[in-house]
Amino acid sequence: MLIKLQNKKEVFPGYWQIQIFKEHTYKTAFNVPFGQYEWNVMPFSLKNALSEFQKIMNDIINP
Repeated sequence: MLIKLQNKKEVFPGYWQIQIFKEHTYKTAFNVPFGQYEWNVMPFSLKNALSEFQKIMNDIINP
């Protein structure tokens, strides 16, 4: 199967669809002057975020 992507913009939105298990969102918490927030989807700043995204993409492209 040959898939040709026109540019990086086609793949980028998929990154923000990787859900974090609800019981692990507290690990992504950060404070700002007006409250505390937790990520529900995987942010770029997590240590293994990019490799996990690549693994998911590989599984999609090469099932």
